[in-house]
Amino acid sequence: MKFALVRLVGGMVAGGLVFLSYQPVGWWWAAIVGVALLFVVLAPWPRGGGPSLRLGAGIAVAHSLVLFLLLLPWIGSFVGTMPYVALAIWLSLYSVLLGVLGVAVARLRFGPLVFPLVFMAVEWLRSTVPFGGFAWVRLGWGQVGGPLQDVASVGGPALVSGVVVAVGCCVGAVALRRPVLPVAGLLGVVVLLAVGASVSLGSADVGSVRVAAIQGNVPRLGLEFNAQRRAVLANHVAETKKLAGSEPVDMVVWPENSADVSPFYDAQAADMVSEAVAAAGAPVLVGTITRDEVGLRNTMSVFNPGSGAGDFHYKRYLQPFGEYMPLRSFFRLFSEKVDWAGDFKPGVTSDPVRMGDVLVGVATCYEVAFDNAGREAVRRGGADFNDADE
Repeated sequence: MKFALVRLVGGMVAGGLVFLSYQPVGWWWAAIVGVALLFVVLAPWPRGGGPSLRLGAGIAVAHSLVLFLLLLPWIGSFVGTMPYVALAIWLSLYSVLLGVLGVAVARLRFGPLVFPLVFMAVEWLRSTVPFGGFAWVRLGWGQVGGPLQDVASVGGPALVSGVVVAVGCCVGAVALRRPVLPVAGLLGVVVLLAVGASVSLGSADVGSVRVAAIQGNVPRLGLEFNAQRRAVLANHVAETKKLAGSEPVDMVVWPENSADVSPFYDAQAADMVSEAVAAAGAPVLVGTITRDEVGLRNTMSVFNPGSGAGDFHYKRYLQPFGEYMPLRSFFRLFSEKVDWAGDFKPGVTSDPVRMGDVLVGVATCYEVAFDNAGREAVRRGGADFNDADE
């Protein structure tokens, strides 16, 4: 019982350590220490043996619950405390698999080699199902600014997560005095990956563009800012007009929701956007709302000097329970508040948009967590941007 409690507390401390790797703290190394501790509490000890599969599941869930409760309070500022806590609990339940399989593989001689694969599989599942998953809690996001971030150029954020876990398992295996050879081999593979990723993979400088990123801000925080959407548009127009007379730029980027009063349907909004584009003297990428035969679209539209609206990007990866409501009729049986969620329809491609002489790949806010959002646009010739809302 004593060892079980120690392991459980250790798993929770590990969750707190992993949290410290994310911004705004940004201690990338804390994720490695946290994963090392998680592996240690799931593995057999020289004294006291190893945890049961059931205890392993509890340890992993407790680890994840601490991590997600610390990581996701920003969601509560939009939808309230209970939905945020419910989301943290739901995401933690995936770790039942991590705990059960983690305990099983940690008993093996080559457990430190297999555990990273288990971790990546559970993270993939959490980031994929249901309703497209929730990829914003990937371990790899905590490596921004750290020496392992360049591994993303080889295998995306999934591989970054895997490498972090692999290094953590190496540290944990050393602490447990596990066989040296497999640990050394795993560490060698990780080092080769990190070194290879830090070297340019055939990239070349093909030129440069000057981009003005406009942040107009909103009158107040929370979902109620939609009632202030005309003021938000005015803020962005005012900030963009300040570009007049300054050093010329090649393009201007506004965030998602910057023109919720759509310039396609509101004459005053159209005039305001036109004034901003004329002042900038360059294409402006505007976040707005449009409607077609399919339904409402979360749209990033290019407005060009002289010619007006040009290419556009429909947000493809929509946020469930926010931008759309999965199983709306079913959840309405429990609460009418389901209709607070939007009814946006997703785009079907991630084609880049043309801004002057440049093809730009657009990933809008929530989309940045999904690999395909940027990958497809870049493969089709686009330089990738993320337009987060305010």
